[in-house]
Amino acid sequence: MSKLEEMVAFVKEQIQFHSERASHFEKNKFRREKHLETANKFNELKTFIESPVPIKYTHPEQLSLALSPSDIVDLPDELKSELSIGKTDEEEFTIVRILEHAGGIMSLDQVLIGFYRETGVVMKRATMNNRLNRMMSKNMIFGVPGKKGVYSLAQIIEAC
Repeated sequence: MSKLEEMVAFVKEQIQFHSERASHFEKNKFRREKHLETANKFNELKTFIESPVPIKYTHPEQLSLALSPSDIVDLPDELKSELSIGKTDEEEFTIVRILEHAGGIMSLDQVLIGFYRETGVVMKRATMNNRLNRMMSKNMIFGVPGKKGVYSLAQIIEAC
């Protein structure tokens, strides 16, 4: 279960808890209303977490033309063999999966560990760093502003 899925499960538990508590306090209007209000706020949070983030491209270079694991997962082998997917691409797909399972943000060290656990291959730090930089140039992943060696599946923009 990814971090995001864990957070959604937690929020759902809170909605259920506060809804049950509200029904428990039928005779105490103030406490009932407070629990209902809290349940509604958690429900809004759940909706916000689960809603897709719209992507706005202000520059053509922000558009990624790279294939992702989800693009090819359900394709027949016959079609996959026609695509130009090499060992490097498969390793990049593995890195994307590792980031997805971790909630979308990881440090270089965490990626190295995750890659080893997923594949059993010990990748040299410099090789992984080069791979991540290549993935950044293809807009498959993004560097986290102000955090050296930290990578994200979504572009994070620093607040002014």
